Amino acid sequence: MHKLCIALTLMVLTSMTPAIAVSSSSTSIPAKAETSAPDLSGSWTVRWISNDSRNPMTLTQNAMKFTGQYRNDAMQYCAVSGDMDPESQLIKLQIQCPKWDINMEGFPTLDGSTVVGNYLAYGKAVGGFIMTK
Repeated sequence: MHKLCIALTLMVLTSMTPAIAVSSSSTSIPAKAETSAPDLSGSWTVRWISNDSRNPMTLTQNAMKFTGQYRNDAMQYCAVSGDMDPESQLIKLQIQCPKWDINMEGFPTLDGSTVVGNYLAYGKAVGGFIMTK
């Protein structure tokens, strides 16, 4: 699932982020760009690509850990927990509802307004998602 998530994320991110110009006159290797993890706290809409449904989610970020709430189609509130890898910025979220759960993996855009990835729900259903603020 991780490789599929990276491929899907790269497709979306390359269509959303501007290209970086590289000077042909430079012969040195550029220094590694400093990246800081975006703050993903706030209200989100989760779009499940397979059926184009949308559900609200709120996240609170404390360092690289997440807590929050997700509202499912039955209007029940479900607990959200997760974390972010500080180097790759891979986000792993788990939505725990009364009768089922969803495991999500995705990558945020640089500005933290979108997260794109894949999910595993009900122990067997897989698909893609896009979260937007």
